[in-house]
Amino acid sequence: MPRFENRFARAAFTDWRISPIFRYLTGAALTVTTGVDRALNDNTFTQRPNQVLPNVYAGGFLNYLNPAAFAQPALGTLGNMGTYDVFGPGMFEVDAGLSRVFPIVERTRLEIRAEAFNLPNFFLRGNPGTSLNSTSTFGQITSALNPRVVQFAAKFVF
Repeated sequence: MPRFENRFARAAFTDWRISPIFRYLTGAALTVTTGVDRALNDNTFTQRPNQVLPNVYAGGFLNYLNPAAFAQPALGTLGNMGTYDVFGPGMFEVDAGLSRVFPIVERTRLEIRAEAFNLPNFFLRGNPGTSLNSTSTFGQITSALNPRVVQFAAKFVF
């Protein structure tokens, strides 16, 4: 921050420290599962469907995966999709901190700090549903990550 000549302005506005953090995170790797036992091996958690369309993404904001791009495999067979073949939505986040140390006398000082996470309060989407047999939620984003969070702190050092 700039240093002011006016005594009041210098006392109020000088020596502040700003620490912004800009983050862009790619989406998490996800595995689409059938949700039912199509391979007839009593395991519903690791069986994957067939991908029948080249593009699995729906292009919508909350309708993220295209259900028409997937099909249940034939009974007694395994699907053609691998693990971690689709990616969840990425996110851009801005965090910032503002702090200042106020000297009081000799070795005594007061430190104050304000921090804001997700400062612009972007809507940060969670991952879509990936169980193909959940027809009402498959491919849809039904959760959100943290909204803006602000915290303040003060520390008296003596």
